[in-house]
Amino acid sequence: MNSRWVKRERDAVAKAVGRKPKRVSSIRVDDGELDLSSLDAFIATTRVFPSFSHSDRDLVRPYLDELAARGFEVFNDLETLVPGDNIAAVIENELRRAAKNGWVVAFLTHRSLQSAWVQQEIEFAMQLGAKFVPVLIDPGLSISALPAPIGSIHVLNTTDDPATGPARLADALHQLAPS
Repeated sequence: MNSRWVKRERDAVAKAVGRKPKRVSSIRVDDGELDLSSLDAFIATTRVFPSFSHSDRDLVRPYLDELAARGFEVFNDLETLVPGDNIAAVIENELRRAAKNGWVVAFLTHRSLQSAWVQQEIEFAMQLGAKFVPVLIDPGLSISALPAPIGSIHVLNTTDDPATGPARLADALHQLAPS
């Protein structure tokens, strides 16, 4: 019987087969020395905490899959949480990790804006000073109707072309990352 970790690794390899590799970043290795400052900067941009309503999971999954395929470490509560875990403590820890080493990405829909969990995650991310990227995925939701503080942040609107939304999000995170 394989462990959950081995199964996840096998699933990741199976997904990666047949995909065209994409450069995430480059790290200089000159004269046998690794440029640790570049490596640290790269690592500090790879963690993603996705905040969304669980009823939107099917809408969000292509975004999470694209981010993972592009080299981001994406928190997945369904794979991380085990029976007996303190959900709030795990979420808080993961938000802290993403605030320190990556991004908090909020997927905005009518349902997510009504979710107490999503509201708490966004508020905590803001308190932590996290790099925060709101992504509008609900075509029935207007950017002008977004509540504060989300309404004061530039929103990635993927409703105009949902098919390219996941790639546009991954590209945006790479562009926003320190070089």
